Amino acid sequence: MNKIINKLLSVTFPNVNVEALMEVVGSTPNPEVACEILCGLYVKPTLPKFVISRRAEGVLQFISFDKWNSLITYSYQRPETKSAYFPKGTKKADVNMANFDELKTNSSGDKEYFSIETGVIETRTSTLNLKDWMEATVVGDPNS
Repeated sequence: MNKIINKLLSVTFPNVNVEALMEVVGSTPNPEVACEILCGLYVKPTLPKFVISRRAEGVLQFISFDKWNSLITYSYQRPETKSAYFPKGTKKADVNMANFDELKTNSSGDKEYFSIETGVIETRTSTLNLKDWMEATVVGDPNS
């Protein structure tokens, strides 16, 4: 790859110290993108706004693209949960928001650990590499 970048920079900038350009390009997180930008060849990828990933987070909504690290920042909706320890023998099906605080325990000994949904939906953000984003299933706007 360095030979190709070196040659492209030499042809594009015949009167410039290519070693200096190579040092700058090589200092970026993504030398290929840096070279494409310098040579006027970079094209921002066309990215779908909504996808469904294999990560089981539901519909993911595009927020931004970091070309230097090939990362997509996205948001998604998920049910908020509340977790605690409960006395041994407590059944998860018996725990709800109304009795959660009264049933949970801080005491030592045998305990059960449960998480329950609060009924509130929260918006979270995360990142995914460009390759995985492009391989995800494209969907339309879920809010339309």
